Parts: sequence; C-alpha cells; structure tokens
Amino acid sequence: MGLQNSSSYGNQTRRQTIKTISQQVKQLAIAGTGISPWEAEILIQTAEDIYFSNTELRDLKHRQMKYSCVSACEGAGKPLKECQIKTVVLTLHSNTDEEELMAVGNKERQIFIRRRRLSRIADEAKDQGGLLSQEDIATLLMCDVKTIQRDVKELKIEGITVPTRGQQKDIGPGVTHRELVIRHWLDGKEPVEVARQTKHSIGAVENYIA
Repeated sequence: MGLQNSSSYGNQTRRQTIKTISQQVKQLAIAGTGISPWEAEILIQTAEDIYFSNTELRDLKHRQMKYSCVSACEGAGKPLKECQIKTVVLTLHSNTDEEELMAVGNKERQIFIRRRRLSRIADEAKDQGGLLSQEDIATLLMCDVKTIQRDVKELKIEGITVPTRGQQKDIGPGVTHRELVIRHWLDGKEPVEVARQTKHSIGAVENYIA
C-alpha cells in the first residue's frame, strides 16, 4: 500500500466528469423547480459534500493515501480477523511538519517531525471512524514499534493522548493532539503560545483552529 497521486490523469478525468454532471444537474434543477442559480449551486454543493463523505469515493489530496484499519466501534478483546475494517484517508506528509525546527539539532528535529506526523494520522483515523494500532503507525512512518511506543509515552507525559487502538481499548477516551490545541485556543491563548505548549508548528495549529 502506498501514496496515491491526486494529480494523476485518472483523478483529473474523474473530477472533470463530476463537474460536468454537477453543472447538468444544476441546470435541470433551475429549469424544473424554478429555484435561483445560487440556490441550485448550494443544492449541488450539499449533494457533493454528502456523496464524498464516503472515504472510498473521496479524491486524495497531495501527499495523502488510503489505509485500512480497525473500526473505532469495535470493542476490546475482539480478534483482529473478526473486526470491522474502516478505510481512512491519511496525510503522511505536510508542509507544516518541519516548521519552526530549523534551529533544532538534527536528531531532535527528526523526533519532533515524527511525533507531529504520528499525532496527525492517528487523529485523522479517529475523525473518520477508525483507529490505527501502534503497529500501523510504525509501518506508515517506517520505524520500529518500540520507537512509536516511546513517542506515545512521551506525548502522554506532556498531556497529549494519541488515539490508537490499544489506547482506546485499554485506557478509554483521552484528549487528542487536535483537541488539546483547540482547548488552549478556546482558553484565549494565541496560536504562537498554543504551538509552544503543544510542541506543534504554528501552521498546524492554525489549520486545527480553522
């Protein structure tokens, strides 16, 4: 399983086909119901939002991939082979991964980047109804499970819970990286201060807030 290029010819053709069909439906709605072009545009946008809420139908953005993991609805102790599987879209790399890290030593910098990525993909999976295991994350980030276990433990000490299958099964719900960012922001802290306290980039913090 690997990254799927969102700019491939197949994806471009598919998007153009959808756009053409949407315009046809818009004109039919205007002619058949008498609604305004603006109302028809809202109708089409709403239909597309519902249609593409299905992960299997969603276009991938740059640096994203689809990954199959265990559904978040599965309870503890159930054998993996009997679990419901959920396909999620994960952002493996982001332009914000290396922000504000130029002055950090190379070894520490790589740790920061890895922890940013593991927090993001675990949050993304949870948001879409799935849960990554620590083994999943190790595979996706191309490192060993012990490294991920150590990262998750260190993040927990800092007050950040990474929503993995093991954490949800054994510990219960906790505060994810994204939720912690939003909580700090709702408390009135500026993005720069939130970024400092959560050890994330300002760009990522602003994306979470948006």
